[in-house]
Amino acid sequence: MFQIIPLVTRILPGDIVNIVNILINYINANFQASGFIYQGSVTRRQFFSALAASNLMQTVVSGIPPNSNDPVYIQFVAGLTVTPNDGLAQNVQATLGYNATQMAALFATAETMTP
Repeated sequence: MFQIIPLVTRILPGDIVNIVNILINYINANFQASGFIYQGSVTRRQFFSALAASNLMQTVVSGIPPNSNDPVYIQFVAGLTVTPNDGLAQNVQATLGYNATQMAALFATAETMTP
């Protein structure tokens, strides 16, 4: 929860860092269900870069539903993040025939890619 900050006449750089950390913790605690700034998520670019580095992108593209109203299609085209249990990750796992360990390795690779 938010921490009360006493009234001060000046704000030091360390105070700004503390405020930002409190805000990030609050966002993580309250928005993780939607995949927004969720620990364990990667950006779509990171996820796609990890797939491309493994030469798997074309296989994944062929497994995306063609219906533009499908939630997986929408996330593939316009999503911001990918989390291990969301629809896109589940679709990729099924398309590639990956087990949980292989998906964890894919996400670990994605975390090293440029966001």
